[in-house]
Amino acid sequence: MSEFQYEKWLSGHVALTERDFYANFFSFGAWRTLTLALTVVLLGLPYGAKAFGQAEQGTFSGVVADRSGAVVPGASVTAKEVATQTVSATTSNQDGYYTLPYLKPGTYNLTATAKGFATASVIGVHLTVNLRLGSILRLMWEP
Repeated sequence: MSEFQYEKWLSGHVALTERDFYANFFSFGAWRTLTLALTVVLLGLPYGAKAFGQAEQGTFSGVVADRSGAVVPGASVTAKEVATQTVSATTSNQDGYYTLPYLKPGTYNLTATAKGFATASVIGVHLTVNLRLGSILRLMWEP
């Protein structure tokens, strides 16, 4: 845009003072729209916190080891919820570590099994919201 075109364009528009700008802002309902939007956001915060916050769940994690304390990799670990009989399962890693995340609160029975070992169980473990329970499941050699 050349300088002449700019001056022609500018002459067709009236510059608003700050006072005129705010007068127009409030008179066209923009203030009401902004206030309503802010009110909705502020009132929705307590309800949105649950949606975007932490969910109602817990985690079991720990180590599977034998009686001497040596870790047992590849052990099958299950958590069975007593009320619903829902089973969650995982396998211990090379360090014997296992984790069972995203479990709903309740009472669980934990069980660990591995080839050459007797089954190890922990009965009636209560898991609550946002709780991370650690446990060492000790396996015994089968005769």
